[in-house]
Amino acid sequence: MLDAPEKQRLSNLYEQLRLKLLDLSKKNRMLNYSLGARSKRHLQVVDEVLEEVYKKLVEEESSVRILPLDEPDDIPPEERTEDFIAALGQATVSDIEYLTKLEALKSQGRDDEIAVGRLERELRDKIRVQLGLPPKPKKAEMSRAEHARSLGIDPNPELQPKASKASHTDQALQTLKFPDELESVAEKIESDARLFTRSYQAAMRSVLVTEQPRKPRGRRGSSFDEGQRPSHSPRCDHQ
Repeated sequence: MLDAPEKQRLSNLYEQLRLKLLDLSKKNRMLNYSLGARSKRHLQVVDEVLEEVYKKLVEEESSVRILPLDEPDDIPPEERTEDFIAALGQATVSDIEYLTKLEALKSQGRDDEIAVGRLERELRDKIRVQLGLPPKPKKAEMSRAEHARSLGIDPNPELQPKASKASHTDQALQTLKFPDELESVAEKIESDARLFTRSYQAAMRSVLVTEQPRKPRGRRGSSFDEGQRPSHSPRCDHQ
């Protein structure tokens, strides 16, 4: 049982420890937070209700799924028109370059779905030029907000004031990251969390060891409590 002075000493020690671990500098990302679209250290949630998110994470302490933004369709709308489909059908039986590359893939045993798909994409791009269409937009060039809206997702970073659809009350949180991006960010956040936990534990051990009271030492480095004297063997004189 600790006496009052010892309790007070430990209380002061823990308070000093708390202040030492409290980072008020600009290195603390909770105080100096900047939102970047390409950042790998945070995830921005969209199309959710603030009160619902708080209830899931804090009040209910529920496990939630983090949802990615679905990949855009590889075949844009302008390539689904009758004119484009007719031109593509004609090119697959008459375009010499396409037929030569396709035959090469077959002869090498590489005519798998991925390789043939890439070859077809090249043919589609050639047809786009012939029909006067602009180049197919790349994923990096695509407006993420417009793509989200096409999927029924509000990309506004300001969360909704109240629930207006089923996704606002389910056990999932929506982001604007594509699946591969979400996986990369999640791995980075998990790695940072493990590093922080190890650093915090090491700091705690270091401070506790530093602040631990030392006992006075006797001869030859032996320790003894205050008020206690080191014992000596009785001296024996030989006659």
